[in-house]
Amino acid sequence: MDVMTYKGYTAHIEYSQEEQLLVGHVQGITPHIVGFHGETPEEVRSAFEMAVEDYLQIRSPCGSGFSRDDVSEFTIAIAAGAAPSGLIERPQSRKSDS
Repeated sequence: MDVMTYKGYTAHIEYSQEEQLLVGHVQGITPHIVGFHGETPEEVRSAFEMAVEDYLQIRSPCGSGFSRDDVSEFTIAIAAGAAPSGLIERPQSRKSDS
């Protein structure tokens, strides 16, 4: 298993014999699962960086300020015929304020 890092995020990379791809998952952003893959080390590096950028972009408009260690939830509601991006509601942390 190999490890990559980007912007403070770490990913573990393994080779999938079944899919004949390098497959990775970003660690430490529970409860979310962020995966990516590529045929070459260059492709998997690019896919990893894109996955992190996408994750950061998705959580940024929420104004949540949650960290990788927070347990947060958010709801995406997509109305019939709506644009694929849907509506994103503000996350509500499960951590207590006390």
